[in-house]
Amino acid sequence: MDHQRGQIMAGTLAYRLNVVHIYQRRFDSESLAEALTSSHWYIVTRRPSTKIIADSVRLDDQIMTVDFATRADLDSEIQIYTFGSSFQELGDLSDFQVYADGAYFSVNVNGKLFHGDAWALASLLSGADSKISGQEVLYIGQAFGSGGGRNSWERTQNHKKLQRIYEDHVDSDCEIFLAPLSLESSLTSSDDHIEDTEPGPDMSAYERMFASSDGALKKTVVDLIEHSLISYFAPPYNEKLVEWRASSPTGAMRKMRAAGFRLLHVHLSGWWGLARFYSAQVPNPYRSHFISQDLPPEPRRPVLRGVAAENLSGWRFDAMLVREGNEIFAEVAEGSGTMLRAFGDEAPAIRKPPTVRLTPKNDANDVESSAREWASGEWASENAKIHEEIRKTILVARKDEQKAEESSKYSGDPSYDPAAGTIAVGEYEDGELVLWRLNDPETGAVDSALIIGNQGMGKSTQLRMVMLQAAQTGCFFIIPSDPSGRNDFYSLWSKILEDRFIATDLNSTIVNLTMANAIIDARLTAGNYSKPSREVPGILLGIDDADTVLRDDQGARLVERIISSGGKVGVGLLLVVSDIAGLESDESLMRHLVTCSNISSFMPNGYWVVEDLRARYGQLRTSTLIGDTISFVVHHGTEMTVLGLVVAVTDGRITSTEAQTWGRGLLAEHDITILDWTPLGSDPRSWWALDPLRIIFWHLRQHHDGWALIKVVSQVPCNSGADALQWANNAIKIRFEADLSSWRVGPATGEEGVLAYYADVRGDIGVKDTSEATRQWLLSRY
Repeated sequence: MDHQRGQIMAGTLAYRLNVVHIYQRRFDSESLAEALTSSHWYIVTRRPSTKIIADSVRLDDQIMTVDFATRADLDSEIQIYTFGSSFQELGDLSDFQVYADGAYFSVNVNGKLFHGDAWALASLLSGADSKISGQEVLYIGQAFGSGGGRNSWERTQNHKKLQRIYEDHVDSDCEIFLAPLSLESSLTSSDDHIEDTEPGPDMSAYERMFASSDGALKKTVVDLIEHSLISYFAPPYNEKLVEWRASSPTGAMRKMRAAGFRLLHVHLSGWWGLARFYSAQVPNPYRSHFISQDLPPEPRRPVLRGVAAENLSGWRFDAMLVREGNEIFAEVAEGSGTMLRAFGDEAPAIRKPPTVRLTPKNDANDVESSAREWASGEWASENAKIHEEIRKTILVARKDEQKAEESSKYSGDPSYDPAAGTIAVGEYEDGELVLWRLNDPETGAVDSALIIGNQGMGKSTQLRMVMLQAAQTGCFFIIPSDPSGRNDFYSLWSKILEDRFIATDLNSTIVNLTMANAIIDARLTAGNYSKPSREVPGILLGIDDADTVLRDDQGARLVERIISSGGKVGVGLLLVVSDIAGLESDESLMRHLVTCSNISSFMPNGYWVVEDLRARYGQLRTSTLIGDTISFVVHHGTEMTVLGLVVAVTDGRITSTEAQTWGRGLLAEHDITILDWTPLGSDPRSWWALDPLRIIFWHLRQHHDGWALIKVVSQVPCNSGADALQWANNAIKIRFEADLSSWRVGPATGEEGVLAYYADVRGDIGVKDTSEATRQWLLSRY
């Protein structure tokens, strides 16, 4: 068997397409070429004309409501629809104008001119209501490709088809739209929808016929996707490719089969839900269409389009997509929002018909004028009550969003609870207090804290809040330090502290740290501290922008002493650090920092950044397997991060060949047969093999304490240890009922840059129903 071929099952090709823009204008040959320059395919559609009723427009409170005249379909009577939406995130609205008898509009949005056709505005304001956004597919064609590179004959033929469509609809109350399509993503899989062991994809053939080293699509892909779209919609103006027949394949279909692929998925995404494409063949106006077609071996059904395989797998992902993919993706698209991008600076300049001349007034008083007209009853819409209902709904939603987004609040009142050793530093949305522990109520030990995160995210605010609350207790003495000199500590603290305790540069901060260490020595000698009190207060040294202190060798050692020895005699630290990664070269310091009782993170993924730091610099794991404990392990640091279950460990001194024999024999005892062991990347201490019956991968890794046999749960690329732990935790949560211990770094292969994180299952472990998780994974992948 060719070593580049997959070992089991034929493969799947999957492509996701986006609508670049939806044009509502007539095109000549040159402007058509310009519109399609960066696209590979396009769709021509129609729908009843939509017009804006000019006197109906209301703009105030950053809300737009408009009346539109249109028909639900070509056979219906004209109706008036009222739609509206909030523009709060974009700014104030003013100077709304209509052109071409209501077919085009312009509006000033926070000083910027937005303009477009009436249909697109109606679809936006309605949230892509099916009465407005549905577009009937008339024709699907190949576009000019990158750089417009096609010959004049082909360009002429494409325009002739579009010109014919224009001519056929010249006397109808109908608008013709052109939607260029682009490729958003593509993927290949060595699996498909049928149960058999046919040889998998030939990747060398795939690279010759489908892939391109410079990222450009090859003609085979363009032809294949065009055929898929045409056979799915069967548009009336397409004369070729309207059927997908496995029994009489086209050249592109034969190349697909020759490369070892039997299944094709083409996902025409919802383009934020603005347009709903449909045809006589596909009457449901979905926002998103997921198309599956195949080239299965005999026996197969004699279908004209779609999937011909007679016996679909009962459990494979791609078989699930064949059965339910269109409904799944259509349902998800219904929950997506519409976007204003179609009207902004990112929209193509040629979207505007040549006959429209924009004449913005830029009248700053338009919003106020609109509000006055409503108040005086001069506004002309016959659907005034509907406008008002829409506005009320939006305003109520705004208030709900404001309430939900309110950050934690601190009233400024003392909140120290001696029985718990805590202060309140804010409130959650439900009113529950956010607590911060200053000291252990049992032992009296004062807690140290590490506050990390990005600039401008609130680290300094939290530090000041904790310091102020601690000072208000009367049981803590505060020593504020600002080695950067940027935080105006003198004016903040000089009213309640003597100048000599307020540090505003690196040297005076070192003096404060030295003084805190002297207090530790004195209290250890005197033995006079038991818990924070007015007589013997707790000491809290707060250091904002502490990075420079911690990079200073003397400062780092003084900090370590306070963290390790100060708490029990009532001396603690509050450290704010902006670049925690910049301190990782000082391993001793990092091991002290992660022992702080309070660690807060002000950054995206902050919780998992802290978990990663604690895993790497806290107590390390010394063995791969601990008795009968069930353990998960994450290997991170190579191209793919791998989550697995540790099954068994054997003597690490045996050869890799002996270890492979041991692993194969152990699996055979449980009726598991695997294919040959294969090197995993460039590390000679890591191997993988596949159980073809269950499609489960097994890894064999030589850790420093033995060879480990690992059942792979999942694998994805992860950029950082924090990302890896978050992903692993979610993957476990989706699949298992399990109470996990904290993650700890432990035995690994020794390959440079590769870490192994472990978490043990406390108690029993159960397997969850993963159907919904699988569904979500498929949505993100396809």
